[in-house]
Amino acid sequence: MRWRRAGGLILLLASLAGCRAASGSPPPTTHGLATATAVVTSAAPSEAETPSAPASPSAVPAESAPAPTQEPTAEPPPQATLVAGGVERTGEVGSYVWGSFSSSAPWLPASALEPVPVAPGAEVSVAIAGDHPVDQWTASAAAVDDPQAQMVIPVGAGRGRPRFTVPASGPMVVAVHVVFANGAGDAVYYWHLDTQ
Repeated sequence: MRWRRAGGLILLLASLAGCRAASGSPPPTTHGLATATAVVTSAAPSEAETPSAPASPSAVPAESAPAPTQEPTAEPPPQATLVAGGVERTGEVGSYVWGSFSSSAPWLPASALEPVPVAPGAEVSVAIAGDHPVDQWTASAAAVDDPQAQMVIPVGAGRGRPRFTVPASGPMVVAVHVVFANGAGDAVYYWHLDTQ
């Protein structure tokens, strides 16, 4: 029974201490007996816990990074093939304007081209891949020992499919400048003619 009284007394003191703590009075002391006080505090939420205010409907959105754009790919002009008897050889493209792209190149020397065996005086023609119509063309030649084409001779000119006779002046580099119909562009094609 003594425990019951002591327990009840402690409970009573704890209750009174709680009331006094709520009223702002200091907690009582009881002759060596500890008093239990419970203080409930309401902690303010920290900044991390504070919910952010909803965005204002009139707020201006931050600029977003522009979407990546795909760069257009340079499309080369159509291939041109030199036809000489039973031999066919695709030419090397030099300067050209095709679509929205262009490229500028110097005269291509014989060392940059694969030789095409052809007889002097042979008739040759140039076939354009994809049957692109040719408005006009000119052909010129320089000796293989003239890599910068300082001495160029005319070989032929005309409309439609290029056709010309191989000069009898020894091994040469021939350049055929083709202007395509309908403003599609133009290109210069090169061949190393190894005359035998």
